[in-house]
Parts: sequence; structure tokens; C-alpha cells
Amino acid sequence: QTHPGGWTDNAAVVADAALAVFEETGDELGQARAWRLRAEISWINCQYGENAQQLERALDHARHAGEHREVYENMAFRASCLVFGPTPVDEAIARTEAILEQVAGSRISRGWVLCLLAHLRAMEGQLETARRSAEERESRARVATQLALDEKRTARYEAPLVIERQGRTGRESSSS
Repeated sequence: QTHPGGWTDNAAVVADAALAVFEETGDELGQARAWRLRAEISWINCQYGENAQQLERALDHARHAGEHREVYENMAFRASCLVFGPTPVDEAIARTEAILEQVAGSRISRGWVLCLLAHLRAMEGQLETARRSAEERESRARVATQLALDEKRTARYEAPLVIERQGRTGRESSSS
């Protein structure tokens, strides 16, 4: 899409209406998501400073809602603003490293932030450090993918066994 104005205009109306409702009802998660939508509009329009402020609002509400996944995702997007926005590289690296520590509980967000940190290191001319960050991110992505596949395989093989056990238990109790 070369001119996202139509989508962003409609999304802004929706976000503002949602914010009014969620503020009135005290829905913290709803407010977090509405602010996130406002942030995405700013992102699309390359307004990274405004995006960062909106993500901070989204983060505050996500924290109040106790939604860790929402917090992790918003923090990763916040790190993106540091890469693409007006923040000087050395400051962006320090802040992204702090975000990296804060998203330690999320493999996905941590991987994303590592990738962004690699970009920042490259911008600063630290190519070897950037390469190591990128490799760590790739390694973590492979591990996360393997874990997800293992969980799927386990579920696929366990499900028939559970059903069979339940069937046996059901037959045994009905024959008693």
C-alpha cells in the first residue's frame, strides 16, 4: 500500500472510540490495545517519537492489567522505535539493552530485541558484536521453533493415548 491514509484514518477513529469506552469502563487491557493501535498508526506514518509515547501508554495499561505477553510485545515494539526513530545510537543501544533484560521472560520478544540490538550495533560500526547478536537471535529462534514442534508432536501422539485411556476407564466403570 503506497498511501495508508485511508486505513490509518479509519483506525484512528476506531482507536479513539475504543479508548473512550475502555477509559469509562476501566478496562486496562482494552486501553493497552487501543493505545497499541494508535502506536501502529504512528509507526505506519513513520512518526517514531509519537509512536514511542503511545507505546509507553500501552505499556502502562498492560502492566496494570497484568498482561505479561502484551507488555513483552509492546516493549519489543518500543525497541523498534529506538532503532528507526530519532534516538542517538549510543542511547538507543543502552535503552535496548535495558529492554532486553526486561523481556527475558519471553523467547519471542527477546529474539526480536536481539535482532534490533544487532541493527544498532551495526549502525555504531560494531559489526562483530552485531553479528554475534544476530547469531544468538537465530540460535534462539531455532530452539524456540524446535520446542514448538516437539510440543505439537507430543500432543499429536499423546492425544490418542489419552482418549484410549479415557475409553478404557469409561468401559471399566460401566461394566462394574
